[in-house]
Amino acid sequence: MYNGIGLATVRGSGTNGYVTRNLSFVTKTREKQQKTVFRADFAGDGAPRKANTDIIQHNRKREVELKVAQLQEALEEQGLNEADIEKRVAEMRRKLLDKLPKEPTKSSSDVKRTGETHADAAAKEQENYALKDALGISSAYVGGSAFDRELQEKKRQERLAEKAAEEAEKEELLSLLEKVPKRSCSSACYSFTFLAEQDCPLQLFRAQAAAAMPQGGLRRLGLQQNVKDVKAVMFTRDPCRGVALLYAACCFTLDSFA
Repeated sequence: MYNGIGLATVRGSGTNGYVTRNLSFVTKTREKQQKTVFRADFAGDGAPRKANTDIIQHNRKREVELKVAQLQEALEEQGLNEADIEKRVAEMRRKLLDKLPKEPTKSSSDVKRTGETHADAAAKEQENYALKDALGISSAYVGGSAFDRELQEKKRQERLAEKAAEEAEKEELLSLLEKVPKRSCSSACYSFTFLAEQDCPLQLFRAQAAAAMPQGGLRRLGLQQNVKDVKAVMFTRDPCRGVALLYAACCFTLDSFA
């Protein structure tokens, strides 16, 4: 026993009587450090490094100059004069420089591994871009974010807030539609004017309005011109207001034939 801690006697305890700390216990400070290191692994050295385009372009120009030097040596061995050599060398340099790509493309068709660090990094970026495009991964995705509990909780709260806003928007739409008169063609025209004056986004009913649109019924009721106006509003100026008008026309038509 030491400082009042430990066993009074080791007999029958199966221990040697010494007090040792629990090595498996993780303190709060250690837990925070592990989280920081874990995030740094994805955002720091663990993340793929971006290629330096200036170095890649410089290496390409060096290859051009190497080919130009080889041509110059071959022409000198043939015994041509300096003016002809300089002219042909300048022409070849211009052609090779014109063939060099100005900016690295993101297509995977020209991905080549050369053993050079920055060129391989550029090829890897193209492969990653093609893979993300095939899987439909957003360009704003950050590697390792799925394991960040705080970030996932924040995103979950944002989704809940968006869902609550959509539900409130739907309730507001239903309350507006209840106020629309549905008795005659003149009241239908009034319903167009009524909902057009309301500043209420109605994206939730875009699919329902398109699916429930009874074209023949609206023509028989003499509302075809109004339908054209609604479609013009829907696809050009204000989609939300157009959906509101179209949905009001559908409600009126269905009630008229009921």
